[in-house]
Amino acid sequence: KNGLTLGAVNVVLLFVAYSIGVDFILNSWWGFVDFFVPLFLLIYFCIVYKKIVGGFINFKATFFLTFGLLIASGFIDAFFSVLLYNFIDVDFAVLLQEATIEKTMELLESLGSESMMEESIEALESQNNYSAKNLATGYFFGLPFQAILALIISAFLKKDKPEIE
Repeated sequence: KNGLTLGAVNVVLLFVAYSIGVDFILNSWWGFVDFFVPLFLLIYFCIVYKKIVGGFINFKATFFLTFGLLIASGFIDAFFSVLLYNFIDVDFAVLLQEATIEKTMELLESLGSESMMEESIEALESQNNYSAKNLATGYFFGLPFQAILALIISAFLKKDKPEIE
């Protein structure tokens, strides 16, 4: 249930950003919001669960809870991203790709690297980051990073039951 809720929050954040526009999505502060809101909600769900089970939860249970929530919410987010960028509004994905290339060009120009800029732009133009295949691949390649995040959260939230002597 909490995985679905977390996924729904991710979808709402996606559609809020979509409704405001391409420039909003590429804003660096939006990336922080898009990361930290679900993160805080994830931690909240883990704390609530820990209270429900009596205030004690070992590392393994905390990890499986956290990682399970991340897997479920990530799948929902990836699914709705595929729908949005490949079926609902394909033109938006094209605009987002072009804006990403422009931002990358601006960044590389400020660094003063001409050769690096040409290579990076060619690589960006040759791929479609918002295709169903690339979004699904991104989800699966993101799982190890989600596992690391789950390990970190689990290390902080675990609380073993004291042993009675």
